[in-house]
Amino acid sequence: MTTSIPPAPPPLSTRGRRSPLDTAYRAAVIVLAVVVIGAVLLALGQSAIYKVHEYERGLHLRGGQFLSEDLPGWHAQIPYVDTVILVKVNERLGYVERITTVTADNLSMVVSLQYTYRVTDPRRFALDVDDPERILFEFVQGKLRDVANTKSMQAMMSNR
Repeated sequence: MTTSIPPAPPPLSTRGRRSPLDTAYRAAVIVLAVVVIGAVLLALGQSAIYKVHEYERGLHLRGGQFLSEDLPGWHAQIPYVDTVILVKVNERLGYVERITTVTADNLSMVVSLQYTYRVTDPRRFALDVDDPERILFEFVQGKLRDVANTKSMQAMMSNR
């Protein structure tokens, strides 16, 4: 009969110790995991929190459906589900540059106009119309021609 002898235990000085390379590897894995988790949390945090300035209103949409109009301040949204459209509601400046019109006394005249406007309903401005600035420009241009068509050249020159 043969009996096997179990291997001798390692000496007490090396028991439970790791090599410096193994310790460095474990530390690098932990640091890398913390950096990756931190980057993911930072990206989600930046896309979840947004700021509406004093001269803006935010239109909060979820799945393309209007939820609410956000007033100035900090707000939160569900990342990749919600969308926020920022609409400037401060006074804006527009120009109609050098258009040819015909006056009431059938004289041709080149006129220009500078106008200002303010958005009072951001929801209708951004969601109900395709290109609101272009539509507003064409409306003002048409009204300018209508006014020029109803006045004589003398009236137009005296009311500049």
